[in-house]
Amino acid sequence: MARTIYIVFSGFCALLVTMGLARFSFATLIPLAIEAGWFSETQTYTLGVGNLFGYLAGALLASFSWFRVPSGAAIRASLCVAALSFFACSRPGEFAWFAFFLFAGGMTSGVVLVLAMLNVQSRTPPPHHALIGGILVSGMGGGLILSGLLVPLLSELSLTTVWLGLGVTCLALTGLTWAAWSDDTRESSQTETATVTTAPARTAAETAPAMTATTATMTAAETVSADSSVDSAVHRLVVGSYISYSLSSLSLAMPQVLFIDFVVRELGYGMSTGGLYWQMMGAGAIFGSLCFGRFADRFGRGFSYRVALLALGVTLLVPIASVNVWVLGVMSFCIGVFNFAQVGVLAARLRALLGGDEVLSRRVWARASFLFGLFQAAGSAFYVWLLVTLGGYEGLFLLAGGFALLGGVVEFSVARRHGSSELPVCP
Repeated sequence: MARTIYIVFSGFCALLVTMGLARFSFATLIPLAIEAGWFSETQTYTLGVGNLFGYLAGALLASFSWFRVPSGAAIRASLCVAALSFFACSRPGEFAWFAFFLFAGGMTSGVVLVLAMLNVQSRTPPPHHALIGGILVSGMGGGLILSGLLVPLLSELSLTTVWLGLGVTCLALTGLTWAAWSDDTRESSQTETATVTTAPARTAAETAPAMTATTATMTAAETVSADSSVDSAVHRLVVGSYISYSLSSLSLAMPQVLFIDFVVRELGYGMSTGGLYWQMMGAGAIFGSLCFGRFADRFGRGFSYRVALLALGVTLLVPIASVNVWVLGVMSFCIGVFNFAQVGVLAARLRALLGGDEVLSRRVWARASFLFGLFQAAGSAFYVWLLVTLGGYEGLFLLAGGFALLGGVVEFSVARRHGSSELPVCP
């Protein structure tokens, strides 16, 4: 039990360092970098976009590294690179230098999100995977809270101090969890070609998905013969998850890159308020990850995922109606809740649909993470272009909310037609 707790805690810290700090904290640094004169407004936005493209590259790299590099070694290396990226950016320098290291920092987040989630779930009890996934994802919220606390505090000294402080934090957490990643949890190459066998039916999530996982991730020649209607249903549920998760990433690109700049410079509320909003987003991430993990274990992962998508869409439309300081505070919390709730729930949902198969789960989750990163990076570039072109944020929030709502509609549409292959409770 103690070992399991340490493994889950280490997964929490790994996502805190790579996702919460190396990826998300730059949003709080954008207004500071502009005001300090390190880079122009357009250059700073471009660095933020590059950080998201790093996540995309990391997710792609992770999909190829599982059988070649021990997952523990890959996670350790990512944690070290995340810390290094902060130290490397601690003094003013060339744009290319910052672009490289921010890209590298973003890359670690993609690698760790894919590998740590599967590494930890492969060594923990399956009935609690949704809750454990929520705990891991809440590490991102922990990173938001830390950066929301540290950045405004250290910025009173200098921007260099902010970078160094974040780097030291990453290094300390890396050392604390180093021993957890000593196990090599890779699947052997033979596992990749193992046959999928049928078993007595208990639930649709335990039987049909196990037979049909190859439909979503392998060629037809590798597919085990199974009932075609069941194959089609589970395949479409997985594809529907890809589409909705990609739409969700388009919606989240806007607040994850530009929300703090909107609060600090557009509305003039100041860095202290921006940092507080970032902390509230982090608190919402922790609350949402844990509560939705329990909610999903009780009421069904698919149902919980769809609720999070629709609620996120409504939340992102709030600034169109009001930019009151208290309203935006509540909005920040809700973005954290419904943003990060999706990740752990969807990872557990896909794993269940695929019958718990480690190899197929890794492939499908890596593909989902890659698509998320692809559309978020492209979306962030699009939002930055719109902001520079239009000079205002109203249209950006409208688009962001619309993408999330569209993702929810896609999920409900697919589930309504093929829900018989979903988890048995509240599909």
